[in-house]
Amino acid sequence: MRPDSPKRVIARERRLAAVHEAGHVVVAGRFDLYPDVARIFRAESPAREGRVWIGRVHFPGLGLLSALERRMLGCAGAMAELSWQREEIHADYWIEADHMSESDWRLAGCPLGEPDDICLEAIEELEYLLSEDGPLWDDLLRQARQLIVDAR
Repeated sequence: MRPDSPKRVIARERRLAAVHEAGHVVVAGRFDLYPDVARIFRAESPAREGRVWIGRVHFPGLGLLSALERRMLGCAGAMAELSWQREEIHADYWIEADHMSESDWRLAGCPLGEPDDICLEAIEELEYLLSEDGPLWDDLLRQARQLIVDAR
């Protein structure tokens, strides 16, 4: 088996960044919350885990969300990545602080690597919503494609 070319690796990273940010966007839409910024872009220097492509999403009105909604929104990007990569979801995944960015942990309202019971409930709900046969899957893919197009 040949190793992936650098172009293929970068393209995969771009898709992963888009899926991550799309996860936040489509879950927020369930709560009638819409971003004023949602984009992906090439990092000027390799970001977390050496990634070349990163993203940014910003939502006004976060104070209107319940604790469960807030945690769902914060964990949605990581869950979208896991679903898109067809990885099994294990509860112990979420106790590793580096499995989500610091900003996603802040968005979820939890200390790094310390999901509370509400966060675990949010993760369970996200697993259903963002699964390949879940109600948000098609929206997730559509939003990720749009983020990739917008980044060109």
